[in-house]
Amino acid sequence: MTYYMWRNVATLMDDFRPSEFAVNFSNGRGLLHFTFERGASERLLTVWIDGPSKDGIHENATDIVFPGVQAKRATVADIMNGTEQELDLAMNGSDTVLKGMLIKDYPVFVTISR
Repeated sequence: MTYYMWRNVATLMDDFRPSEFAVNFSNGRGLLHFTFERGASERLLTVWIDGPSKDGIHENATDIVFPGVQAKRATVADIMNGTEQELDLAMNGSDTVLKGMLIKDYPVFVTISR
């Protein structure tokens, strides 16, 4: 299982580089996140619940806001099985909002395209 997880992470992060950009969470307490960029049009957010592991999968719901970003597309990927799902976008002025995202106790990969 570990091999496939790392393979999925390597595939998801192909050509992304560390980059700083603003991300806000409606319920961000206890979350750890990192941001990356590929070219000028794609951004990647990795986020998970920080802290010691527990049995089972734990998750928290939060809205994710990308201030000043008018995204055209957003996807979330599961590193355990490599599946990717298209997300519904909401615009709030010049911000892109992903409502009710389930953040787990392992990394969730959210990619947005501008």
